[in-house]
Amino acid sequence: MATRLVKYNGSTATYESCSSPTLLKEGEFYEVVSKDVGECQTNYTLKGVDGYFNSVWFDNVKVGLVIATKPPKVGERFLCYEQLPDGNKYSRTTVLTSRVRSVEQINNKGYKIYTLNSCYIVHVI
Repeated sequence: MATRLVKYNGSTATYESCSSPTLLKEGEFYEVVSKDVGECQTNYTLKGVDGYFNSVWFDNVKVGLVIATKPPKVGERFLCYEQLPDGNKYSRTTVLTSRVRSVEQINNKGYKIYTLNSCYIVHVI
């Protein structure tokens, strides 16, 4: 299974057994390690969290690879560019994110940022 990033939406309903939602924090991002499809419910196992949780408790998170001319800053909206395939070439689309929640520097020109509902891998040129 490819890495999937999800955000806990605060739901607690369950049809089959699973772990307690009190182990999760509403609005936080989690990486899905595996999923188990049952008869009435699909459960996710999450990286760094013991247990397994109903998949409907989570919203999918957009993950994008973008370029920018300056590094991102926590608390500010971020202007970046997404490279999109356009036939035999790539077109550049401007993206103005919501406020940046966190920034993790990957290398001297690379960052992983989280906004309200998205995650971006940023290469500063």
